[in-house]
Amino acid sequence: MNAEIEQTLMLKKLLKNRIEQSDGWIPFDLFFNTIMYEPGLGYYSSGSHKIGEGGDFTTAPEISKYFSKAIARQTNRLLKMHDEPSIIEVGPGKKGTFAFEYLKELEEKVLR
Repeated sequence: MNAEIEQTLMLKKLLKNRIEQSDGWIPFDLFFNTIMYEPGLGYYSSGSHKIGEGGDFTTAPEISKYFSKAIARQTNRLLKMHDEPSIIEVGPGKKGTFAFEYLKELEEKVLR
């Protein structure tokens, strides 16, 4: 049995125990937090690879640098409208690929 199946079975057993100890039901937030964040078992806390090649999903910046370049060029006008603009990346993924390529494009081509 591979590690992912073993982990899934352990998570299933944990959920089953929680449901049985709670008179046959648990609130959705407990279910969701368990499957996503339970230490060592949850989707985001199990240590398995999630984003990019070989992961469960990918994002546009991971596929091509051109997404970040396009956004940099589109936001150039907005950045120039402010004396001291701020850029905030929300949800940088595992490697911060978008921010890296975005700032590189701004530095190399857009802000010159």
